[in-house]
Amino acid sequence: MNTDIKKVTDSHRCRSTVIVVRHGERLDYVQRAAGGNWCQANPEQPWNPPLTEKGLSMAQELGAALKDKILPELRLPPIGAIYTSPFLRCRQTAAGITRGMSSVGIDAKDYPVSNRNHAAKFEVKVRVELGLTESMNENWFRSWSLPGTDGTWGYKKEIPINQLKDQMDPRALQPVEKLLNWKDSISDTHGILDGMMDQDYESRTSIGGDYSFAENPPKLESFLIQRDRMAKTMNLLAESCKHDRASSCIGSDEDTDYEKEMTIVLVSHGGPVTHLYESLTGNSWEEHGVAKYCSFSIYRNQEESSNLDDEKDMTEDKKWTSLVVNRVLWEDDKDNDSNKEPSR
Repeated sequence: MNTDIKKVTDSHRCRSTVIVVRHGERLDYVQRAAGGNWCQANPEQPWNPPLTEKGLSMAQELGAALKDKILPELRLPPIGAIYTSPFLRCRQTAAGITRGMSSVGIDAKDYPVSNRNHAAKFEVKVRVELGLTESMNENWFRSWSLPGTDGTWGYKKEIPINQLKDQMDPRALQPVEKLLNWKDSISDTHGILDGMMDQDYESRTSIGGDYSFAENPPKLESFLIQRDRMAKTMNLLAESCKHDRASSCIGSDEDTDYEKEMTIVLVSHGGPVTHLYESLTGNSWEEHGVAKYCSFSIYRNQEESSNLDDEKDMTEDKKWTSLVVNRVLWEDDKDNDSNKEPSR
């Protein structure tokens, strides 16, 4: 795993800098590791487990490290926008990163109630982008929609799905975007999202299909489509932020010459962030390695944008350089995820 940091010199300051983060520790995997059923982490929305308190602390520590150490050492512009997958664990991670960057300095156990009023003072709100969502493939649907599932990726894969339709959660038979309506999401167990979400922001990206198990065969997202979706999402958000810059940036205590530059953060899932690396670098995902909780990669793009009105230009593949690859602040941390493939 490559975790080296490459310094950015004055002569090579980039036009776009993107930090790609996997969410923090998720409650369902902790419960599963203890012998419980993961779906009880959020029984009303079994596809949408929250973070643990440790996961929230990890996110806050990462936010503080990015602002106080990592970005200054790399001579990169401050963070001006944070985008996230609609899943609860990712939104909580993005909110935790924002708190850390704002130097609130609170522990995860203090999130509920006592600090909610402070959230409204944050200058950078968390924005949901559908293009950053989890892989909408058969393994994901099986992991939560079949009776008896314990969260296993591809649960009962040996049984054809048509034999299981009468038993599965009926919500798996509707277009998946209904499950991704984050404003209907419940069980924000730590109260961290109050005042942190940009309620008026509308996603500029999509998952690219009305995936579900309803059709025969089921309409599902392929690996190649998922990888392409992540790359297009990153390119579009990086490009559009050059022209639609947030009104202010956090984490900068002095004037800089980054007038047209800022760093953005994308919070997503293990598989998508790992395969995004493949798309951007042309390397195998093994070169990236399995993404641990709150692992992050930093990419930069030195190309100037051409025409903002040309959506094709905004979403086409661009040349990105990786400054940091799959780094974690907690080298001895181990995920409660036994999958050897890119984690979720």
